[in-house]
Amino acid sequence: MNKKRLFVLFSSYLAITLVALFLTTLFTTRAVRTFHLQNTTEDLQARAVLIKDQITPLFTDKRWPELQLLCQDLGKKSATRITVIASSGQVTADSQEDPHQLDNHGSRPEIIAAQEGRIGTFSRFSTTLQQNLRYVAIPLHHQDHIVASLRLAVPLASLDAAFAGIRLTLSLGSIAVALLIAFVTWYISQQISRPVLAMCDGAQRFAQRDFDTPIPVRGPDELMELSRGLNSMAQDLRHHIATVVNQRNELETIFASMIEGVFTVDADERFTSINQAAADLLETSRDKALGRTVLETMRNSDLKIFMDQTLRSDIATRNELTLLHHNDQTVIVSAHGVQLPETTRPSKAMVVLHDITRLKKLENIRRDFVSNVSHELKTPITSIQGFVETLLDGAIDDQEHNKRFLAIIHTQSLRLNAIIQDLLTLSRLEERQQALKLTRVALLPLLQNAINSCRLEAETKEITLTVTESAPITALVNKPLFELALTNLIGNAIKYSPSRTEVTILIHQKNSSALITVTDHGEGISLSHQGRIFERFYRVDKGRSRQAGGTGLGLAIVKHIMRCHHGEVRLTSTLGQGSTFTLILPLQNAAS
Repeated sequence: MNKKRLFVLFSSYLAITLVALFLTTLFTTRAVRTFHLQNTTEDLQARAVLIKDQITPLFTDKRWPELQLLCQDLGKKSATRITVIASSGQVTADSQEDPHQLDNHGSRPEIIAAQEGRIGTFSRFSTTLQQNLRYVAIPLHHQDHIVASLRLAVPLASLDAAFAGIRLTLSLGSIAVALLIAFVTWYISQQISRPVLAMCDGAQRFAQRDFDTPIPVRGPDELMELSRGLNSMAQDLRHHIATVVNQRNELETIFASMIEGVFTVDADERFTSINQAAADLLETSRDKALGRTVLETMRNSDLKIFMDQTLRSDIATRNELTLLHHNDQTVIVSAHGVQLPETTRPSKAMVVLHDITRLKKLENIRRDFVSNVSHELKTPITSIQGFVETLLDGAIDDQEHNKRFLAIIHTQSLRLNAIIQDLLTLSRLEERQQALKLTRVALLPLLQNAINSCRLEAETKEITLTVTESAPITALVNKPLFELALTNLIGNAIKYSPSRTEVTILIHQKNSSALITVTDHGEGISLSHQGRIFERFYRVDKGRSRQAGGTGLGLAIVKHIMRCHHGEVRLTSTLGQGSTFTLILPLQNAAS
C-alpha cells in the first residue's frame, strides 16, 4: 500500500463522513424548521380560538367600526395581524390595513379551507406587507352556519432568523466534528498505515532476497504479530534459499565438471540445459544451444530418432550414435536417455553422452594386436611343428636334410623367442613408465654401444655408419632402455637399406631438447603408412619384413621408450629416397 493509495482511501472516508454530516445537518435543520413552524401554527390557532368569541358578535351585528378597532387593539397587543373575511371573500376588518383597500381574499388557500369548515394554514409572501407570513384561518359560525373566516398571521422573519442561527450552529458543529474526525482518522490511519507500508516494503525486499533489514515491529498488537511472523518467515526463507542455492551451485558445478555430456530437453526437443562436455560433443555452445531444438543444433538423423524414442518411452533408452564433426572427424558416443519425473505432461528428458571413440579405437587396436600377434606366433610355431613332424616321420635319419631341418627349427625358435622378448619388453615399459630410474650420462657413448651392436650386420651388407655430434650432450636417461631404442632404430635402418649405402646418425641440440636423427637411403615409407608405422606388428611390406628378420615390435618399443623419457619419435620419409627417424629428448634437467 503506497502513500497515494492511502491518501485516496483517507480522502474517500473523509468525503463519506462530510456527506453524512451534511445530510445530518440538512435533515436536522429541516426538522427544526418544521417543528418551529408547527408550534407557530398551533399558537396562531390557539389565539384565533381565544378571540373568535369576541369577533363573531360584532361581525354578525355588522358593527364594522367596532370590529376594526377590536382587531387593531388585539393585533397590536399580540403582535399579530388579524383579518376578518366574509363568506364572499370581502375583508371586513384588518389590524394593519384599511379593509376597503384590500383585495378579495376568497381565493386564498387558507380562506378556502376555512370556508369549508377546516383550519387553513399557509405560508407565503405578502404583497401588502412585503414580507413572508404564516397564515392560520378558522371558520366563524353563527347558528350552525359559517358566516366568515378569522385569519391570524405572524411574520416568518423571526423564525427565519432563529432558523439561520440554528443552522449556523449545526454547521459549525458539523465542521468541528468533521475536523475532529479527520484528525482522528488521519492519526489512526497513520498508526495503521505506517506498519502496513513498512511490511509492504519489507515484503518487497524479501521478494528481492534482501533479508538483512527486518520489518520494524510496531503498531497495533495484530500488526506487531504480523511483523514478527513476516520476519520469522524471512529468516526461514533465507535459510531455505541459501540451502537451495548451495545445492544448485553444487549440482551446477558437478554438472559442468562432468566428463560425460549431459543435457535436458523439453517435449519439443528444445534444450533446457547443457553442460560443456555435451556442447563440445555436439559442436555448439551453451548460449547457442539453449532454446533451440536438437536438430537445429546438430543435423544428425540418428540423434533425432534417439530423442524421439526417449520422449515417447517410459523406460530408459540407450544406443550408440556416430557424430560427424566439421573437420570430418568421427566421434562415437554411447547415449543414455530417460524421461524426467514430472507431475504434469508433457515431461522433459535427460540424455547422457559418453565419448567412446577412444574405447572403440582401442578395441580395434586390441583386435588387430591379437590378430597380428597370433599370426606372428603362428608362423614360427607352424614351421617348427611341421619340420618336427617331418623329422619324426623318418627324416631324422636322412643325413642330407636333417641338419637343414634342425637349422630351420632353430631359426624359427629364435624368432619366436625374439617376439616373446619384445612383447615382454613392451609390457615392462608400460608397467614402469611412471617409475623409471634415470641417470645423467653422455649420449655419444650410448650411441657408440648401439652402433657396435649393429656393426656386424652393417658390415655384412657393406653399409657405412656415419656419426656426427655437433657438441657433447648429456641427459637424464635410462641407459639400457635408451640404448635399446637407438639399437632398434639403427638396426631397422640397416635392415631396410640397400647394400653398399650409408646410414647417417646426427646428434645435436635444438632449444631445450636433444635430437638424434637416423637417416637411411632405403625404399622409404608412403604417407598412408607413416601414421601407423609405430603400431605393434604393423608392417609396410609384411613378407619383406619377415624375410629381414624383424618382429614388427621394434618401432613400438622405441615409441614407448621415448614416452618413458617424456620425449617422442618422429618420422619423415619419401618413397624411393629413404627415411629419417628422429628421437627428441627433453633437456630441462640436463647440462650440455
